Amino acid sequence: MSYIFDRNFDRELDHERREAERLARACYTPEDLEAALAEARDAAFLEGHAAGRAEALAESLEASEARRAEALAALGPQLERLIAEADRHRAALEAQALDFTLSVCEQVFPEVLRRCSRDRALDRVKKTIALALGSACLRVALSPSALPLLRPDIEAAARAAGLEARIEIAVDPALAEGDVRMEWNNGFMDYSCAAICDRILTALRQAQAGNRDTILRGRDANV
Repeated sequence: MSYIFDRNFDRELDHERREAERLARACYTPEDLEAALAEARDAAFLEGHAAGRAEALAESLEASEARRAEALAALGPQLERLIAEADRHRAALEAQALDFTLSVCEQVFPEVLRRCSRDRALDRVKKTIALALGSACLRVALSPSALPLLRPDIEAAARAAGLEARIEIAVDPALAEGDVRMEWNNGFMDYSCAAICDRILTALRQAQAGNRDTILRGRDANV
């Protein structure tokens, strides 16, 4: 009896090769598999923790914005009242300061005019002489009471500036004690200490009236 064996060596070699590859890939121990599972669990936990934290943070921010909006809505009217009250308080302080300043000026200015108006006029003349250098003539007009007292000082200032021969000092009955008017070739100057005091008093009175109107409007709005 004879036997015939039909073998496919190529198929057997390929099977052996695949088996060797499988065995090479299946070289992990149970400890390796447990470590891999633990690492996977840790990675999944960290990923879930980060996602949960981000979601919680977003929810917290949204809740915080909502609470802030509610707080602003509740505090809005109170803040408006506080601001209005602060404005009224500031206006009241300004009114007190204006009243005090105006009162002081009304009492002091007459004394300033009586004692200092001539000196202020002389100071203005001395400063203006420098502007008239080179002019053919400089004319100075003073009040009848001021001219005799100021003439020597004006002439001395003119001599110092080299204008002695070209200066004319005259009386103008329309001028008050602290007034002076000067004219030269290319200019003129009018000075009045009383007019300056009047402008200051007028500005203070206008500011006082405007401040009182503001206070009254604030009170009406508050009512």
